[in-house]
Amino acid sequence: MKHIFVLSGGSIRGAWQTGALLATLERLPATDEIAGIFGVSVGALNAAFLASNTVYKAGTPTTVSDLLAGCNALKSFWSTKVTGPHSLVNGRSPAELAQSIIGQGGSFTGWKGLADHAPLIQLYKTVAIHANIAQAPYTVKVGYTDYVTGRYSNKDLRTDAKSDQAVENLVFASAVTPLIMDYIRLQKASGDWARLSDGGLRHVVPSTEVVDLVKALIAAGSAAGDVRVHTYVCSPALLPEWIIGNDRIGSHSKRPGLLDIIDRAFSMMTQSVVEADLYKLSTEINGLGSSTKVYQNPTEYLTNSIVSFTSADVASMLQFGYDHAKGALQVPPRIA
Repeated sequence: MKHIFVLSGGSIRGAWQTGALLATLERLPATDEIAGIFGVSVGALNAAFLASNTVYKAGTPTTVSDLLAGCNALKSFWSTKVTGPHSLVNGRSPAELAQSIIGQGGSFTGWKGLADHAPLIQLYKTVAIHANIAQAPYTVKVGYTDYVTGRYSNKDLRTDAKSDQAVENLVFASAVTPLIMDYIRLQKASGDWARLSDGGLRHVVPSTEVVDLVKALIAAGSAAGDVRVHTYVCSPALLPEWIIGNDRIGSHSKRPGLLDIIDRAFSMMTQSVVEADLYKLSTEINGLGSSTKVYQNPTEYLTNSIVSFTSADVASMLQFGYDHAKGALQVPPRIA
């Protein structure tokens, strides 16, 4: 059996995704093979971490057991390194924000984002290593949307990146959040142009590329029924009532802040994009004779996932994801 894992975008809910993935790997046959990992936004970060922290044996396919060890390391990363918003971003001062939108000495500085994501980049540098990713015998792709052309691209971190810096550029082109974080410039080797990129604007679940891999596996001789796709959707299927603090929006007792509004807008946009992505994925995968299983976050755990969460929240989401996927699986536990 060959398995493909699809990790959607979803901000700090990537902790939920990690717990759900861990539960799946624990219950799948240990010797089954890994055929690919696809990630967008926080899913790109998780995918790069997994590919960096899985042990590979030359000339040998990576197994569920191998990836499980990497996933346990990913769980530890979320548990110990992501302790609050300060772990990921620094808030910008009013002066910095003003400089982003006004001319400086006759030149336009450009928008830098409401927050500086330098802490996230520094955190990532300690765990994602290109030399390790390049050894992966399976596809490791991340997706991002190009602001210049409007097109969505999916890049393989093993072959489309030749250095730690190139991997970082591709992963963060996927992981940045519009308006909240600074955009990422991706340049040609010649350096003659730059593109402004972001992850989850066009595809929160990278369906097209996953279908292409399934087709390639079947064409290479794998039986369609022996290819399984596991998709982990961080964003909740149903948006909860919007509450800021203890106040329901609409009561006029409290006005939402800018970050509250942006977070809510992205949540609504993401819901529609996810529905389209999942429909395409399930329809085409099933049409090929393979199977797909979707694990979608059933609820929202945080009032605002951008500016307010603690290490306890991360631990809860890890456990909720684990429990959800464990209950959703319809296969018996793996026997050691």
